[in-house]
Amino acid sequence: MKAILFALLLLCVSQGRHQTRGIQMPNEYIVKDLIHESVGIETLETPHFNIYFNHNPTTRWDHPIMYFKSHILVVQKTILDNVPGILEKFFWGFSKFMEFRTQGMNGKLSLIDENFLEHKGISEILGIPTHHVMLTNFAYELFAYCTSIVAHDKNGEIIHARNMDYPLYQSMQNLTYTADFFDNGEFLFRSTMFAGYTGVFTAMKPGKFAISINERHTKTAMGIGVNILRFITGSYSPASLLKHTCRYAQSYNEAKEILSKYPLTAPVYLIVSGTEVDQGAIISRDRSGAADIWLINNHSTADWVIVQTNYDHWIKPSPASDKERANTAYHHLKNIGRSELDKENIVTDVLQIPQILNRGTIYSTVMQAKITTGHSTDVDVGGAYFKNYRYQ
Repeated sequence: MKAILFALLLLCVSQGRHQTRGIQMPNEYIVKDLIHESVGIETLETPHFNIYFNHNPTTRWDHPIMYFKSHILVVQKTILDNVPGILEKFFWGFSKFMEFRTQGMNGKLSLIDENFLEHKGISEILGIPTHHVMLTNFAYELFAYCTSIVAHDKNGEIIHARNMDYPLYQSMQNLTYTADFFDNGEFLFRSTMFAGYTGVFTAMKPGKFAISINERHTKTAMGIGVNILRFITGSYSPASLLKHTCRYAQSYNEAKEILSKYPLTAPVYLIVSGTEVDQGAIISRDRSGAADIWLINNHSTADWVIVQTNYDHWIKPSPASDKERANTAYHHLKNIGRSELDKENIVTDVLQIPQILNRGTIYSTVMQAKITTGHSTDVDVGGAYFKNYRYQ
């Protein structure tokens, strides 16, 4: 069986660029004509669900999947119509292998086994093959174009903000919800989720840390093939690593250690913030480890705020669209200044500025993991601040 999977993988690597069904997904999401165009910023509240790790993986996601079923099926079809046919064949073969592997399995599950059983349960509710759920979960991580910011606010507290941009923005807006994750009755973390996807892109563990993911553009040859090979040999997908970190890490330093060192399927930026001064880092990840760790510095006139888009910050110049997005964010942050920055104006005067906010923006999230007694928030997570803006 492993030989069959490897053969399918080789086919995927060699033919994946040439065999497609329908229109290819874009290599990069750029909306040049919107740079100077005002963008509507009507915001909507996101539905809210609880996810329980102590529940069986096959039923863990039942509630959001049933709620969003019709919208999930629309996105599933769009993705499946635009991926290489050989990639679908590979996931079909891999799903058969995993079905055999997980029969009668109980007790503590490995990452790959738990993910498969989650996808199997989702597929049963949707009424589609398991390999379609596996494939779309894999595809979700290929096209996330984002802006993440970590800064010291006017009170010297750490603030963590992000915009999530995605090519399928009109469909993905209809899948966005907020999830609280529990294990044996204990609240663990809160996340902004896409229905049908089991990884975590944006999350906060109150009193501990907050995390976000940005896609990292690299020129690695045969990237998708390598991603798949590492996936089937046990590496974490970036969003699975975020979920693992939020589930098990108990501090900012522990989270930063995990995010810096655990093996990954793909290069990525992992942005983490804590609860104390100077607890903020942008971790530029290769598959095997950190290529760079950029730390926030409250005593610096430049690095009191750090911004990550989708290219390495030390490369000059980055592509024009990415550079404009990063420069726009820095310009508005510096105009506000650390003496005035807060959780409101980082949204209105930064995240909602054209170029940072564009027609691909699905949601903005602002997080402050530190618990402050009596602090007023829109959601109750022990006094820490976590707010979503979902755009219409």
